[in-house]
Amino acid sequence: MRNDFGKLTMALAIALILFGVATAQPILRLSAENWEMPVDDPLPQVARSSFFIENQGDAQLEWSIEVEELMRPDEAPIWSQWFHIDLSQGFIEPGHVAMVSFAIEPARLVGGQYVLDLIITHNDPNQPEVAFNVTAAITGVPLLTVLPSVVNFNEAFEAVETGREYVLPLRLCNDGSDDLMIDDITLESEHFLMDRFEESIILQPGETRDWMVRFQAAEVGEYAAVIRFISNMPDAPEEGIGIPLQAVIPAGDRVSRNSGSVVITGLSITAISPNPLNGVGTIHFQVPTASLAKLGLYTVDGRLISELGQSNLARGEHTLQWDAAGVPSGNYFVKLNTPEGETSLPMTILK
Repeated sequence: MRNDFGKLTMALAIALILFGVATAQPILRLSAENWEMPVDDPLPQVARSSFFIENQGDAQLEWSIEVEELMRPDEAPIWSQWFHIDLSQGFIEPGHVAMVSFAIEPARLVGGQYVLDLIITHNDPNQPEVAFNVTAAITGVPLLTVLPSVVNFNEAFEAVETGREYVLPLRLCNDGSDDLMIDDITLESEHFLMDRFEESIILQPGETRDWMVRFQAAEVGEYAAVIRFISNMPDAPEEGIGIPLQAVIPAGDRVSRNSGSVVITGLSITAISPNPLNGVGTIHFQVPTASLAKLGLYTVDGRLISELGQSNLARGEHTLQWDAAGVPSGNYFVKLNTPEGETSLPMTILK
């Protein structure tokens, strides 16, 4: 009888242990169910936040997170380019918590509404998968950047002389997070000229456009002006962003800085078409006397990139077709060399 009682007691203990093991289970709880990015002015470079996953049960909790994108503007980048999460899966012992931190980069976003769900799958048997909602309402800000910030024709050209026209591109960039509208471009000068402004220019975030400025004067001297860009950029001066234009025509012979040779009147590169160039273009140039002429492509710091052509030419106008394939985007100079001297003209390659 005593043995039967002992066996019964042991069986009951084993049953209780097994029952306890069978009924032990994790219980998932979130510290919050959503987060909305604060509307700050100006927007921060990075907005950070976090939430906690707690295991209130008596068994280990296994969890993982997948990001589901519910809403974003059509032109905005996908969520992985502006949303980052530091911990996306793990195990939590009973009575413990895990902190999940995440960050948004508003500077990468255009204006509009962004909604993500962080879908949390887990082994809590008493509830389905849960979601933590992330919302960001971005008021986009356009940002106009003009390059270069100062235009010096003497730095761009080897020689600046009377009677010749010199052309340089200004690169207009929208480095902001919303559409940039340039409502007007003004330039009051007799010697510095620009393209005719006929209608507003709209640049989407990350978009660029070149705006050509020219200089020509009949007399030696120092010349200066300011070209102004009036746009919808917040906090911009009422008169617009001003870019100084500078040029100096020295008295006496105009001498090349590199070769020391005198630039001969009539030796010139008259046009590059199209400019900016993407693909095959045509270089128009003229030589004042029959001579050996060499054309080369140079960087702005004077480094030879490519020899475009070399030939004995008769006096007069000539053309050369050239394919820009293999040359990266950037600002360059096409230089014409003859025994009598040299001249150059800037060229932009855009791909």
